[in-house]
Amino acid sequence: MAVITPKITPRALREWREREGIPQVQAAERLNVSQQTYSSWERGASYPRAAAELVVILAVGGFLTGALTEALAQWRERHAAES
Repeated sequence: MAVITPKITPRALREWREREGIPQVQAAERLNVSQQTYSSWERGASYPRAAAELVVILAVGGFLTGALTEALAQWRERHAAES
């Protein structure tokens, strides 16, 4: 079974940060990553790895409800198949 990992888009990250009214350094602190890493994600130069991506989804989940729901459903499917 292929697992499709939802991607957090650079635009979604920027919109979340702007909605929160915080600079990139504070967004990075909230997500427990360096400012350089967060900046890279927001520019689309790199993307979160699977574990980090889950933290991002949870952190901005109120804004990305669909992505959170999909990610949790995929996690349940993957773990049910492993059981």
